[in-house]
Amino acid sequence: MTNMKQEYFVLNETFVDDEIYIKNDGMNETERETVVEGKIIQRPQDVYEFYYAKKTLKDFVTSEVTTHVVSEKFKAVLDKIGVSGVAFYPAKLMRTPRSKKSFDNYFMMVVESVSAFDYKNSTYTGIEEENYIGTVQKLEVNASKIEGKHIIRLEELLFPIIITQELKEALEQAQVTGTEYMPINNFHFPVY
Repeated sequence: MTNMKQEYFVLNETFVDDEIYIKNDGMNETERETVVEGKIIQRPQDVYEFYYAKKTLKDFVTSEVTTHVVSEKFKAVLDKIGVSGVAFYPAKLMRTPRSKKSFDNYFMMVVESVSAFDYKNSTYTGIEEENYIGTVQKLEVNASKIEGKHIIRLEELLFPIIITQELKEALEQAQVTGTEYMPINNFHFPVY
């Protein structure tokens, strides 16, 4: 039996033609800070409202770097393969606060934060002793620290979302829209 090396990908949103994008959200400043820190929201709203522009809906939409709105289809894929480390809150996508038409979705937070940045094999500027990363030209992760987890954030970076090949393939098989998958070693930070 051959031991295959686990491959990891950065989960990104597509930006194509008339696909929607989020132009505003209904979060308060405290909630926004909690999201950036990757922590569970202690007193969540009953339903979060996100306001979008353009026409074509998709299953994965981001607002800012760490805020993700996902469809029931996207959530079902994660549930089916037993993904942990993710929190879901009810959300609606609407054109404006007064819109009569809205789409039920979930506000997804990746709360599993792992110190898995591979300082030895990544190309970066920063200070390892202080867990400070200034720029990344090539990202590598320490797979032994991620083992058994399908989706994480790195403690050393606010983003990206790192997913396993198994989760990538499950999302592709379900024909989830709005996603693209970048091999982690192609990731650059900051993104220019």
